Amino acid sequence: MDLKHTRLLFIISNNFRDEELFETKKVLESNNIKTFIASKELKTCKGMLGKIVNPDLSFDKVIISDFDAVVFIGGIGSMVYWNDDKALNIVKESYLKGKLVCSICLASGILANSGIIKGYRLTGWDVTKEIIEKNKGIYTGNGVEVDGRIITAKGPAYAKEFGNLIVKSLISKVSI
Repeated sequence: MDLKHTRLLFIISNNFRDEELFETKKVLESNNIKTFIASKELKTCKGMLGKIVNPDLSFDKVIISDFDAVVFIGGIGSMVYWNDDKALNIVKESYLKGKLVCSICLASGILANSGIIKGYRLTGWDVTKEIIEKNKGIYTGNGVEVDGRIITAKGPAYAKEFGNLIVKSLISKVSI
C-alpha cells in the first residue's frame, strides 16, 4: 500500500527525546509518509541528547484536517504540554476528526489529560501510569500499545516498533 499522500504531524518541545523523534520519523519516511514537526512556538528545539530541530509550524498554525495522524514525542520537555490547552486541543480535535493519535514515553501524559482515553489501553514511561489511571485509561506498561486509533509506546527503546505500528495502522486506514 502506497502512503505517499499520507501526512503526519510530530509534536515536540524543547528537551524532546532524540531517538523517539528521529527513529520514528525514519520508519515513517521510509514508507513514503510526509512528516512535519510542530511545537508551541516556532523556535529551535534541542533534544535531550543534543540534536537540534527547527519546527515547520507552531501550534496556532496547525490545521488538523491537513494530517492523517498526530504523534506526541516524549522526553522531559513534553511534560510542559500535559496541561497545555493548545496541546490538549490538538489531541481532542485529532481524535474527533478520526485521526490516529499517538504518543511515546512521557508524552502519554498529554493524551491522558486530553479527555479521550477513558477505557483505552495505553502505555508510557512509568510515571505516566498514575495520570493515565486517574483519567480512566488502562495503563499496561507494555513496550507498545495499540487500542483503536490510539497508539502509545513506553520509551526510546520502542521508537522503531512504535513507528512500524503507526505505519501498519495508517495502511489499514488507507485500505478501508
